[in-house]
Amino acid sequence: MKVLAVGDSVLWGQGLPEEQKFHVLAVRQIAEALELEPEQLELIFQAHSGAIIKKPSDEHIPDANIPFWQEVPFDLPSIIDQVRLGSYNTEDPEMDLVILNGGINDVDFRVIINPTGSNEDLEQRIRQHCYHDMLELLQETRRLYPRAVIVLTGYYPILSELSNLQILTVFVSVLSLKFGLLGPLLSPLVARRSVQRTRYFYQRQLSWLRRAVGQMHRSGDHRGPGILFAHPAFGPQNCVGGPQSFLFEPRKIQEKTWEQFLSNPLGNVHRLIAGDPMAEQRRVASASLLRDDLLRLITALVASIGHPNAEGARRYAEVVREKYLQHRRISFRSALSKLAGDDKKISIKKLAQKYGLASPTLSLHDLYQYFEIDSIDVTLTTRSSDRAGTDHHVFLRINPEREWRLNETIFEGDLYNDFEAGHTTTYTIDPTNGHPEKRLYLWELREISLILKISTPGLLTEPIGTWEPERVQVAINGYEILNRETHKTLHYLDNTWTAADFGE
Repeated sequence: MKVLAVGDSVLWGQGLPEEQKFHVLAVRQIAEALELEPEQLELIFQAHSGAIIKKPSDEHIPDANIPFWQEVPFDLPSIIDQVRLGSYNTEDPEMDLVILNGGINDVDFRVIINPTGSNEDLEQRIRQHCYHDMLELLQETRRLYPRAVIVLTGYYPILSELSNLQILTVFVSVLSLKFGLLGPLLSPLVARRSVQRTRYFYQRQLSWLRRAVGQMHRSGDHRGPGILFAHPAFGPQNCVGGPQSFLFEPRKIQEKTWEQFLSNPLGNVHRLIAGDPMAEQRRVASASLLRDDLLRLITALVASIGHPNAEGARRYAEVVREKYLQHRRISFRSALSKLAGDDKKISIKKLAQKYGLASPTLSLHDLYQYFEIDSIDVTLTTRSSDRAGTDHHVFLRINPEREWRLNETIFEGDLYNDFEAGHTTTYTIDPTNGHPEKRLYLWELREISLILKISTPGLLTEPIGTWEPERVQVAINGYEILNRETHKTLHYLDNTWTAADFGE
């Protein structure tokens, strides 16, 4: 079995020794499940820290003769070039499995955490790099390796409402040093805005990467043996500063409080450590590669902060292993039986129509892409009439059992005007929200409803208020399954919540 691994610092395994990197763990677990001997396994590894998918860069390619150069962030070689290099480093260029990722460095993390940036600009960048550029990367990978199963891994929420506020502020401060954004980023209030921005990136990259995989599958020329999406399903509790963090966090050395650090972050950054096993090797490599760039040299020392630790790498390995083996052993008969329910004689076409997936070219392989729902996009338009909007909580409910709040609160006291009259807003839901056991499957999708839950103002004994949605659009894994006008008004009545119910 021949495996190629390409991508950025997440796939490289920033801060982790080789035996703990997730692609190594995943490949070993797959080989064990397939009962392969060690000599039957060949792993070609091209990923490195800082890699971009394709955009031009002024940087030179680092000296690959320096040990652990991949630990030091550099744009080049790009991920598309890594894919091409993979075929040069072996006598037989064909691969059985390609594991890849990419997009966050192209979007640019300083744009993601910038508290003054607009979501419109961020959305445009995510769409360009996590969809259009990713499609180009997947197409080139398929062209070079027509017989390989391709597994694309997604990203994770780096910060959340559960992040410890001091650690959160230090994390953003370190990044502000790295990206030259000193000053306003150092306040806890502004750091919270960075949480909102990183959460937006997480949700939208999930949607666009998943859509890219679906688009590849709808093209018979590009599908090949299969293109899979491996969603790591980290939750708010697994972020930097979270109660069960799956990521490396900043740690203090010497007797300095967080407050003292924040009073002079540039002068105190050398007192921080990332706490990862590769810190010393990265320091030596950085000293050789970045000796003429003091700021990059300093921040490279803590480059692992925000990357998966050993626990996070194990989660990634589990989902890659599960996806690959599930793909090899998929029982279409069993899955179709679950989709069909009591109607065992239903055709593939009618089955797809039942779930809103009708398409003239839809095949069984296309339908397979939607068996597991990794992302749900909900686009809501509020009527433009006076008092049509609401500041209250709006939920998407699937069946009676599952519901997710759309206008989420990042920190207590946040106020959003997501549903102002005449406004259109898109939300992306991760059905797992950090709990892999809560993955959502297509055959569970029976009813879709919008729910209005009105918070009670302090002086009122009963909730009051209405909301008048005009149009609702829902997409799963990037494919639109619902686009309807609604003329219902959601309101509170007789101690029950009324919903815009779109039925089966």
